[in-house]
Amino acid sequence: MGNIMGKTEGNDEDMNDVRIKMYDNEILDSEIIKNIENIKKKHTNIDINCINSNHYTYLMDAIRYNRIELVKYLLTYSGTKVNQMADCGAAALHMCSDKNQYPMLCLLLTREDLKVNVRDCYGQTVLHRACSLGNEEGVLELLLDGRIDPLIRNKSGNTALDIATECKKNKIVDIMKKFFISE
Repeated sequence: MGNIMGKTEGNDEDMNDVRIKMYDNEILDSEIIKNIENIKKKHTNIDINCINSNHYTYLMDAIRYNRIELVKYLLTYSGTKVNQMADCGAAALHMCSDKNQYPMLCLLLTREDLKVNVRDCYGQTVLHRACSLGNEEGVLELLLDGRIDPLIRNKSGNTALDIATECKKNKIVDIMKKFFISE
C-alpha cells in the first residue's frame, strides 16, 4: 500500500481511505480509550486530571476538539474532576460555550457535581461566554437546567444579558427576557 510519510505505492484512492479513517473521530477516540485502559492496567496511579502540555486537562482538550466519545468516557472515568481549572483560568464547562459544543454542554450538565456558576479569569460563567458567542441552544439549555445564576456579574460588572445586548445577540436577548418573564 505504500508509506504514510512519503510517496505512496499503489492505489491513491486506498491511501485516501486510510487517511480519512485515521482522522475519523470515533475510530481515533476508541483507540485513545484503549490506550488509556492499557495504561490504567499498568499504572494504578495515573492522574487523568493533570494539566497537559496544552495547559488543559484531558477532558478540556476532548471538549475543545469535539471528541464526544472521549468526553463520554472521561465523564464515566472514576476520579475525573469536571470542575478543575486549567492554567488559563477556565474549567471544562467554559470550553462548551461555543455553538458547536452544544452536545458537550448537555453531557456536562448531566453531572450533579458540576459547578455551573464557575467563573473564568475574567469572572465570566459559561452563560456569559455562550451569550457573547451567540450560542442560542446553549443559553436556553443553561437556563432550563435551573442551576445557572443569570444575575452573576463578571469583573467588568456585566451580566450575561448585558453581554448579549452589547454583542447585539438579539435572539439571545429575547430568550433571556422570555425566561425572566415566565419565572
